Amino acid sequence: MRKILYILVCAMFSFSSCKRNVNIREIAVSDSLFQVIVIDPDDINRKEPFKISTIVEKIEYVPLQTADTVLMGKMNKLIVWNDQFYIWDQLTEAIFCFNSKGQFLHKIHKQGKGPDEYPRIYDFTMDMTTGDIYIYSDMSKTIYAYTEKGEFIRKMESAFILSSFGIQGNYTYYYLGRTPNADFYSETFPEQCRYVVMENDEFKHEQLKYIFDDKYLQIPSSRNVFSFYKDTMLLVEYLKPEIYSIDSIGRLRPKYRIEFLTNTYSPSFNEEIDLERMESEKKNGNLTTLFNAFFETDDYLFFNYARGIIGSAYVNKKDRTIHNMGYFLMDDFNQNSLPSVIDFVDENYMYKSVEPASLIRRQLKGNFSPYLDGMVENMREFDNPVIIKIKLK
Repeated sequence: MRKILYILVCAMFSFSSCKRNVNIREIAVSDSLFQVIVIDPDDINRKEPFKISTIVEKIEYVPLQTADTVLMGKMNKLIVWNDQFYIWDQLTEAIFCFNSKGQFLHKIHKQGKGPDEYPRIYDFTMDMTTGDIYIYSDMSKTIYAYTEKGEFIRKMESAFILSSFGIQGNYTYYYLGRTPNADFYSETFPEQCRYVVMENDEFKHEQLKYIFDDKYLQIPSSRNVFSFYKDTMLLVEYLKPEIYSIDSIGRLRPKYRIEFLTNTYSPSFNEEIDLERMESEKKNGNLTTLFNAFFETDDYLFFNYARGIIGSAYVNKKDRTIHNMGYFLMDDFNQNSLPSVIDFVDENYMYKSVEPASLIRRQLKGNFSPYLDGMVENMREFDNPVIIKIKLK
């Protein structure tokens, strides 16, 4: 696999706060250095899949316990905290918690109209310092806080229509993204910001100013905008992919930019969107976009990209090389084809998920290791998902 070196470019990047009829602290960030990750989606080995042993020491498959009262329908988001799996199941509108062996511990399932209940889940996150769980419901425009064991703490009404959000101590980070917030920005709309910070429910500051256009609503978005790197959070922007770190008072600091060499059009919030051109370039394979979250460890950067199908790539921070793993990954420890989507990454592990039905079908065609073969023999097609725990080198 050909390795492409990091290209470092200085980018004059200026942020100014949106002016409204409130007393706000204005934030300006400039003269920042982006580390630009240049990747060629065509630079893959088309004869055989990428062998995961290149970057990992071992792989563990963790079937999640299944019972009549512990049954998930659609796993939408995974967060790993304190060696436990917290999973948003979109079908049942619940947050499930399993231990590292896949045993069910408890769940938050409080859908309703009561004071400690939410209408439905639009997004969820955790405060990684406390383990508290936060659920955002778009129907009530409210964030509901629970302990990691599911005990209700409080609720916080939101003045925004959100795309995603993050929590860290007293700070709440709101990513508004492409959503219109004409009420909140009544004096300046369609000028608004994509990122707003609250401290203890009080407005703190905002960044990423742009002019809203309803064309943005026709562009797919993601709720996996925030990710965790030790005690720091990262924010990912998908149009013209850029990644920011968030400092101790919630300010964005430009960190990485991803450039796909096959792109002949790079849509951006800073210029008018050409939807017809986007669709044309997409059909012709000339538009690759970032997909899902962006993850960082001390040694690696990991991300998914979409070009018709989902591929994955990583950066080795130690030798500053970029590696396109492509669209097909092989668990060569167990002779199993891995899903390309990365669900979560912490300092030691990458986490993926797979449905039992998929493993059962592959077992009939392949030659699994005795470890995986024995595990799949005991699975049923409609059991809960299997978490793939991948130990990084």
